Amino acid sequence: WCLRLQTDDCIKNAFEYAAVIRDVELLKSLLDEHKSEKGVIGQYVRVYSFIYKYMTGQTKFNKMEQALLDLKSINDSSLKILIDIYKCIALLHKRQFSYLIDKATFVEREIKNLSDKTRLFLKECFLFRLSEVLSLTNLFLNNLEEARRYASIILEANINKRAESDAYYVLGMSYLMNNPQECVYYLEKSCEKSLETNSELILTVAKYNLNMAKLLLSQELGEDAHESIVAVRDYREGNISYEEAEEKAKIVGDLDLLDYLGSMKEKKIENLHKKFHDFVANSNLYFAVIIVRDLMEAGENSDFIKSLANLRKNSSKGEVLFEKNFISCFSVRNSCSRRVSA
Repeated sequence: WCLRLQTDDCIKNAFEYAAVIRDVELLKSLLDEHKSEKGVIGQYVRVYSFIYKYMTGQTKFNKMEQALLDLKSINDSSLKILIDIYKCIALLHKRQFSYLIDKATFVEREIKNLSDKTRLFLKECFLFRLSEVLSLTNLFLNNLEEARRYASIILEANINKRAESDAYYVLGMSYLMNNPQECVYYLEKSCEKSLETNSELILTVAKYNLNMAKLLLSQELGEDAHESIVAVRDYREGNISYEEAEEKAKIVGDLDLLDYLGSMKEKKIENLHKKFHDFVANSNLYFAVIIVRDLMEAGENSDFIKSLANLRKNSSKGEVLFEKNFISCFSVRNSCSRRVSA
């Protein structure tokens, strides 16, 4: 029925519906259906053509910024917000977390200012998209309460299984340092949810994340642990050389895993110090705190080192613009009342 809609507002919503649930076949059909449109719908075709190419891998993340620059003539207010969300995604790929937080804070306020009367569906979907970015960003900045809040928005929204698997990942990793049992529980939930996507890739990533957490927790790895993670464990236990571990760890190209391996090289305190500074310099405060834990376990227990265990960049501006159950357009429940904070 999405292909039969005729009014501009309904066609706009159809594009976002297809994209936000990641139905690439429906999105392609909509693009074909409206490819000759001019005016505002023509602008939607341009923007969602970019989104389609990104979703299908035709536009790689390192080419996103140029592709977004090509959309600079777009003047529809909703589309401009959507473009800004993808600019945040580009910053996330580049791990420029500090810039991202400033940009996302502006975008969140722009979403709040969209009219509930005429653009409520887009408003909810845009918040969902931004929450995917902000849950991960706040995790990297070790701002764990905010990471959990945005992950909860995703889970409450009930929009798609892949996003829910990612949200459980954020919840799990947010408990790594203070509640290992809770951490593993949520990462196992991430694996369960990934099964529902029927995507082997998403399931593989979820299992990798679970075993990565078990490595960081010094727990027994699963039988399905990737060889790169097994190699880092084997080096830590003195079963293989650093060079062997590094070669296998490079297979996946996980920078966090490689950096964590580097911090253990020859069990030198100096390597832990170096990796701590590297993580801080790259605004990856989450892994910086993991290194602080390892420093303390290695015997560095000064008050200064202990204080670094709470290192974080507070991204909250003191005002919660949306409560976690604001998004109701995909949920089977009474949505008569909106839940936006003043």
